[in-house]
Amino acid sequence: LPNVLTPEECDTVQRELDRLYKDRDRGGFECLFNKAHIFERFYMVPDLLRVVRHFLGHDAIMMGEHGSIIEQGDGGNGLHADGAITGQLRERSQAPVDEGKRITSHAMGLNTIWCISEFTNKNGATCVTPGSHKVESLDVPKDAHETARIIEVPRGSVIVFITTIWHGASKNQTDDNRYAVLMPWRRNWEKGLYE
Repeated sequence: LPNVLTPEECDTVQRELDRLYKDRDRGGFECLFNKAHIFERFYMVPDLLRVVRHFLGHDAIMMGEHGSIIEQGDGGNGLHADGAITGQLRERSQAPVDEGKRITSHAMGLNTIWCISEFTNKNGATCVTPGSHKVESLDVPKDAHETARIIEVPRGSVIVFITTIWHGASKNQTDDNRYAVLMPWRRNWEKGLYE
């Protein structure tokens, strides 16, 4: 979704993320919706809510709102698919009938990444492996790293993708920090991260 946030709103978010960054080890970078008024705007965007409700139902829930700053030299640490902590990718959550396979028939959740910085192929932008959400294995697909693509979008855009796609931050090769806000959505009956 392009141009969801204005340049002025991105500036405000960046200042707030810089302010909160020092407390990240004590949870200061999580649950942002109660840390500054600007973060309330993120869950009130009609176009985004239409997409979320289309894939997850009208009772979908926001699972959190987290800050993300990729500093110079950081990122590029590999790929992951969400659900290893609280969802269907967690080994102990697998039932015998699952046979070590993950749910690929429909969306269990969506990730939204609010691009406070422009996302480029040099600054730690998110990369995804197209089609990997259809792979049933709990393991990273063999060619995932070779076929991963960096998502390049303008500042103020929102990236939306299914949580089971293999994804990760690319390496920040610039002198500037890459800023984003991560806001995952899930079906209302999925266990939350903070329950």
